[in-house]
Amino acid sequence: MTATITIRPVQPTELTTLWQLGFSNPEAAWTQWNGPYFHDQLPTQHDFETIIGPRDWLIRQRNWVITRDNQIVGSVNWHFVDGDLQRWLEVGITIYDQAHWANILVGLR
Repeated sequence: MTATITIRPVQPTELTTLWQLGFSNPEAAWTQWNGPYFHDQLPTQHDFETIIGPRDWLIRQRNWVITRDNQIVGSVNWHFVDGDLQRWLEVGITIYDQAHWANILVGLR
């Protein structure tokens, strides 16, 4: 059976799950490949659930989750690096769990 890969907005009830999967471990393997942000500090659970998650994931929706069979496995985010001109868009794709890195289905869909 083929896995279903989806990119969608995160739901408010998923913020804790998202934080646990993506931001709870400062030594997570994905952070070693997160250039040029290698030295950025990951948010605390409280900050993510009360400030960052609502602001950047629910209200502004600059970040969406990637799911495989309805389970969050990563995220896609965007921002303009040229400020008000808004012509230079930067996009980031992160698969949090390295068990999915070799899963060609997640990367091709």
